Amino acid sequence: MVQDINMLGPGVIERVVFRNVASLVVTYSGGVQVPVAAGDVGLEIVADDILTWEITRTNDSELAAVGIELQLRSQSS
Repeated sequence: MVQDINMLGPGVIERVVFRNVASLVVTYSGGVQVPVAAGDVGLEIVADDILTWEITRTNDSELAAVGIELQLRSQSS
């Protein structure tokens, strides 16, 4: 399962939680891939970046759920 997210401002992912997820990889628009584990913190996100979340479920017969706590940062003018 793949989901694209357009970040409208810079921020930091403070916390990640998930259910029925065997692996979670985020790919930044520059092509950098980062595996993400439950509880990971401190993933820096720049403004206007496109993130692609690639989710592999533990059990294909159940829905996967991913929760992200994101702290947006103010943009410099």
